[in-house]
Order: sequence, then structure tokens, then C-alpha cells
Amino acid sequence: MSVIQYQDFHRFLSRLDEAMIQQRQDVDRCTQRFMLERQAWQLEYKKFKAYEKLLQREREREAQLEAKREQRRTDEFATRQFWDKTHGEDA
Repeated sequence: MSVIQYQDFHRFLSRLDEAMIQQRQDVDRCTQRFMLERQAWQLEYKKFKAYEKLLQREREREAQLEAKREQRRTDEFATRQFWDKTHGEDA
């Protein structure tokens, strides 16, 4: 191997080392960005789950209210039928 070939080979290896360092820095930057974005996503997901839970509670509350209203209507209907049977339908 001549001196010129050795110098070219040495420059080639140096460029490979620089490229490797650059790639490592890019990977590190991407990893940091990923971690930040994941944290942001987790916070937003936590908010979403909280809103979802509130919505579910509201739906359950509405269902309970509707069940109470339906029970009240059923009770009133049964009371009217009982009243009509015991007091005659023309009263």
C-alpha cells in the first residue's frame, strides 16, 4: 500500500467515524424527542381518560334519573288502575 493510498484510506475511515458520530447524535436527538412527545401524549391521554370517566358518570346519572322517572310513571299508572278498580271507572 502506498503512502497516498494509506492517506486516502485514513481519510475514508475518518469520514466514516464522523458519519457514525453524526448518526449517533441524530439517534440521541430522536430519542429525546420521542421521550418528550411520549410524555406529552401520556398527559393528553390522561386528560382524555378523565373526560371519558366524567362522561360515563354523567351517562350513568342520566340513566338513573330516567329509571326513576319511568318508575314514577309506572307507579302512577298502577295507582290509577288500582283507584279505578276500587272506586269504579266513572269516579
